[in-house]
Amino acid sequence: MSVREAVRKLNPRCQALLEMLALDPPPSYEEVSAALGMPIGSIGPTRGRCLRRLQQLLSEGRIGERNGRISSDVDAAPRQRQVS
Repeated sequence: MSVREAVRKLNPRCQALLEMLALDPPPSYEEVSAALGMPIGSIGPTRGRCLRRLQQLLSEGRIGERNGRISSDVDAAPRQRQVS
């Protein structure tokens, strides 16, 4: 899974916040606060939660990735041959 794909799976608030903070140069917290209607004191903690969720999505995508697709836990388990 690419970073862009994982970001699209985040909630809209996280998407907007991470996109703003990824600008070069990054906007000030005052500018982020005004643009997103978020208290300045919430920006850092929210960013941390969003980044942890992004990391989780990326980790899950790598673990289940096989041949360019995401497999389920069932697909990832070894198959047992049935004895008849």
